[in-house]
Amino acid sequence: MGSGRGTGRAAVYSGFAMLTVVASLGTPAVALADAPADPAAGEVLVVGGTGTSMPSERMMHALYEQGIFGDPDPVGVRYPAQLWPFRGKLTLDRSVAIGVANLDSAVADADGPVTVVGLSQGAVVVNYEKRALMAQPDPPADISFVTIGDPTNRDGGLLAKLPHLHIPILDATIPQAPVETPYDTTEIVHEYDGYADFPDHPLNLLADLNALAGVVYLHPNKGGVDLDDPRNVVTTTTNSLGGTTTHIVVPTDELPLTRPLRAIGVPDKAVDALDKPLRKIINTGYDGDRPGRPAPRSGLGSSPAPRAVAPDPDAARATGHSKRRVHP
Repeated sequence: MGSGRGTGRAAVYSGFAMLTVVASLGTPAVALADAPADPAAGEVLVVGGTGTSMPSERMMHALYEQGIFGDPDPVGVRYPAQLWPFRGKLTLDRSVAIGVANLDSAVADADGPVTVVGLSQGAVVVNYEKRALMAQPDPPADISFVTIGDPTNRDGGLLAKLPHLHIPILDATIPQAPVETPYDTTEIVHEYDGYADFPDHPLNLLADLNALAGVVYLHPNKGGVDLDDPRNVVTTTTNSLGGTTTHIVVPTDELPLTRPLRAIGVPDKAVDALDKPLRKIINTGYDGDRPGRPAPRSGLGSSPAPRAVAPDPDAARATGHSKRRVHP
């Protein structure tokens, strides 16, 4: 019986992965605004997601504005960011391998403390870079990581639930979950993002459909993150090497599943009334704390989300990027 359930789960995970891989992973344009500067934040390297081979200055400024990092002049790391046959000519394996090589070079060239930020496929690059650093005889010590929408995160990543295997027809390897390192990592995911916050119980088909809609409506959105929102669900764990992983689930006010109704003009009040009972059913597909549904504490910290690199709100305001930096 247990084996049958396990096979069923694996089939749902695999089928969902094939359905969602074609969804758009790009980052929409956002408005520029001034943000508090933190000149002591150190070097920040940003790796974009599928379809974003070079993070735009606008996108990186938006991340800075939200307090994801404190350097007002981050460095974008260029790589193919492709996923053949769905996006570009390079396979996932080749795209990620080039990304790791470019990121590794950028880390080696950086001076002082380094914060590496990876979005979606960029988060996969970041996790493989961690493995590369651990294989070095003298890895850098003063480095931390931030991932946004990581499909391999252990607390909800869809790809982390699949077996680590190679798919010959796609020349794609299901990425491995993040390895233990002595480095601190902050994982930021949007609630119901089907790539990064997939249901723990995939036989809850309503939760699956909502997660699928989340791939379309939530995963491309790297904005809308408020690290000070008291509804954020924050768990921090420490691994055997002393590295901490802070996992932050950012609440989603409107169910992705009912977003099409809003798009065709159904009044928000009517859709809100539908969202409430649906959310209760959908949340039964998840274990542990959820925004708005606290679970009994089990020793893991849950507190207002710490910023990856906390900017000083009283610091001088940034006047814009003094230069455009690209690596390599």
